[in-house]
Amino acid sequence: MPKSYTVTFKDYETQPDLIEYVAGLHGIEPELLIKRFISKGLDEYRQPMKDISEFDNLEEFFKGNGLKK
Repeated sequence: MPKSYTVTFKDYETQPDLIEYVAGLHGIEPELLIKRFISKGLDEYRQPMKDISEFDNLEEFFKGNGLKK
């Protein structure tokens, strides 16, 4: 079952408007923009990527680099 998190903003906060604006600039849904922001924010905690030449296929590459379970 996929995990989900709920983020709630107060009525006076401006982040939701900005998220929707930036998502619109990129032609994507706000949820996808939020996922991209989270992923980018977590990049500094990931292990360095192993070179694709170390793997036989993309599935092994994704799993071997912790991008997929």
